[in-house]
Amino acid sequence: MKGCRPLTRAEVDLVTSHLRYGHNGVRNSAFFTVGLMTGFRVSELLSVDISDVFQCGRVVDAVTVRRSAMKGKGEGRTVKLNAKAKEALASWVEERGVVDGPLFCSTAGKRISRVQVWRIFNRAFEAIEMTGTLGTHCMRKTFASRMYDGLGGDLINLQKALGHKWITSTSQYLSFKEDEINDALDQL
Repeated sequence: MKGCRPLTRAEVDLVTSHLRYGHNGVRNSAFFTVGLMTGFRVSELLSVDISDVFQCGRVVDAVTVRRSAMKGKGEGRTVKLNAKAKEALASWVEERGVVDGPLFCSTAGKRISRVQVWRIFNRAFEAIEMTGTLGTHCMRKTFASRMYDGLGGDLINLQKALGHKWITSTSQYLSFKEDEINDALDQL
């Protein structure tokens, strides 16, 4: 997380487009989109099974990551799926063509690893010549940034959205807002 930065909307569009048309494009762009729209960590997303998101022939309204897959393993977390996340998941589940097993898997049907996700994203970042400290955690940082703005700067609700136990963890996600803080100080 340290140093990793949130992505701009233009960067999100570029990465999504690049991922969509590469090898395993539907899976990779679905992973990226769901990560951006839920704020789940990579390891949490990788723990999700198809049956967690696809039931009775449709994508569910919310997805729950079990406690055992959560950082700290304190408790599970349920996040509502918005229209973009549902659309990405529906496309991937349809292409995958099976109704059980890991959601994000290789062509052999095995759950992909965090390292493999990092490689996929790193290749995309390099291909579109993005700069700065980038990695898989950019999805979560982007989610945090967008939620913070969408919540009108409400740190307590952002803490809940990120599933943090401590508010200090949440405030660390906003380190990229330092320029805004410094500008506000100059206005005093």
